[in-house]
Amino acid sequence: MFLEELIIDGFKSYCTRVTVGPFDRQFNAITGLNGSGKSNILDSICFVLGISNLSQVRVGNLSELVYKQGQAGVTKASVTVVFDNADKSCSPVGYEAHDKITITRQIVIGGRNRYLLNSHNVQQNQIQNLFHSVSLNVNNPHFLIMQGRITKVINMKPQETLSMIEEAAGTRMYENKKAGAFRTLEKKQNKVDEINRLLSEEITPTLEKLQRERANYILWVSNNNEIERLARFCVAYEYMQVKHRLENKNQQLDDMEEALQQLVAAIKALDDREVEINRETKERTIARDKRRSQELKKLEEDHSKKGKEVASTESKLRNRESDLQSLLESRKQSQTALGELAKQVEQKEKAFQKEKAKFDALAENQDKVEKDIEKAQWTMQALTAGMSAQAAPGGEGEGRSLREQLLAAQTRLLEMEAEQKKKALGVASLKEQILGAEQALSKSKQEGKRLLKEKAVTENLINDKRQKLKGLKFDPESHQQLIQTARQSELVLYRLQERLDSLRAYLGNLDFNFKDPWKGFDRRAVKGVVAKLFHISPEHQTYHRALEVCAGGRLFFVVTDNEETGKALLERGQLRRRVTIIPLSKIVGPTISSATVRQAKRIVPPGGELHCALEIIG
Repeated sequence: MFLEELIIDGFKSYCTRVTVGPFDRQFNAITGLNGSGKSNILDSICFVLGISNLSQVRVGNLSELVYKQGQAGVTKASVTVVFDNADKSCSPVGYEAHDKITITRQIVIGGRNRYLLNSHNVQQNQIQNLFHSVSLNVNNPHFLIMQGRITKVINMKPQETLSMIEEAAGTRMYENKKAGAFRTLEKKQNKVDEINRLLSEEITPTLEKLQRERANYILWVSNNNEIERLARFCVAYEYMQVKHRLENKNQQLDDMEEALQQLVAAIKALDDREVEINRETKERTIARDKRRSQELKKLEEDHSKKGKEVASTESKLRNRESDLQSLLESRKQSQTALGELAKQVEQKEKAFQKEKAKFDALAENQDKVEKDIEKAQWTMQALTAGMSAQAAPGGEGEGRSLREQLLAAQTRLLEMEAEQKKKALGVASLKEQILGAEQALSKSKQEGKRLLKEKAVTENLINDKRQKLKGLKFDPESHQQLIQTARQSELVLYRLQERLDSLRAYLGNLDFNFKDPWKGFDRRAVKGVVAKLFHISPEHQTYHRALEVCAGGRLFFVVTDNEETGKALLERGQLRRRVTIIPLSKIVGPTISSATVRQAKRIVPPGGELHCALEIIG
């Protein structure tokens, strides 16, 4: 494998796509002026080969490899190397089928970096493994021999020379992988030690505890099965004892049958007559019931309709009576209040008359005072100052000036005017109260008349409905009998429901419920409980108890088509109880030994029958 072609796009000084090549197999030289990009070609080769030391390509970070660091509009650098892989002897491991190998590395501003191998995205370690397989390691310190380093190589010590030869030969890659493998082994060993510690300290004691619990559970299950088996034997023993007693009674039954046959002949004739009479009775009863049912149905419909009307009317009557009672009470209260208001009005009238008399007296006094004032004014015009020449009648004003008498008269006048206004306001308030009481009384009288009319209409309606109810010939006793019959029927239904619940509890193991382990699960793969998969032949119905004793708890096993279905039911079927699942693929035909048959024949009493359990089921 050798370099055939190099394609550079947006890398360092190459802003556009440039193709360099084809290269010679033996020797290649790159010439050009200073600054023309000769070193950038070598840098691009080192870049695509996955160099990790960026100082070798004269940059500080990957973003500097893009043309002008993306400032010229170019935000991506891409370098593609095409190798000629025609010589399969030097081909990388795993790529012998490819004649050409194309490797591309792209870097985008911002740090995104990716590799393409033959146009497919790959990881960097895959590219490095490809180059290591052909002894090519770009990160080898001696991969590039720069100017001035030839003398240093010549003067290397033997150990350094050996290291350079190992790197050139590719053995150093395996040394590095060996060291990495040892580090991985050390980490894995620490993990194994931790797992062993968990096993010894936590999981093993838990497993031992679970094993002990499992042993206890198995013992409990075996004890339960043994108790169930013994209980069935006890039932079978009691059954055999009863059967023996029944056989002793068979002789007496034969004698009675002979007498019974003699009576059968006489009864047969009576039965024929009875059949004919029953037929006629049935026909007549059907005709009568048909007529009565039609009439009864019609009467029941009328009764239901009338009952609803009566209930509605009674409800309205109760509401009206309640409203009437409240209105009567309101009217009574209003009348009481009106009487009190009338008394108050009468008292106010008396008070008004008294105040009016006082007011008239005050008016007369006011006239007299006005005359006195007039007289005083004439006197004041004559007198300029000093005391009055004559004393007022009764000695009033003696020793006072006319001004003082005038002021006293004016004060008395103002007081009388204020008293008059106060009395006028009281009279107006009393008139307003009387007017309101008269309006309330008028309204109460109107409401009372309306309620009396409604009461009369409601009483007429109730009497009419009662007359119609009497015309329907409603029998309360028959109604009570029907209610009693319905209650007895409900009691019988309740007892039957209790009986059904008890039977369901006894046969609860026959119900096997589960959820689909996965979507689209075929429920036909689950056959069901064994007890539901067969039936007892009609001629062997009497052996059902013996079959139950013989089968025991195996009657409640669940049958599936294969082991996978049973495992799925146990893991994801969300079963509500513990069950034993039997795959059809594990069921084999049973065989009964001759010794077992002989033992069973010895146990069977004389005249008894012996059958295999499979013979009595279908």
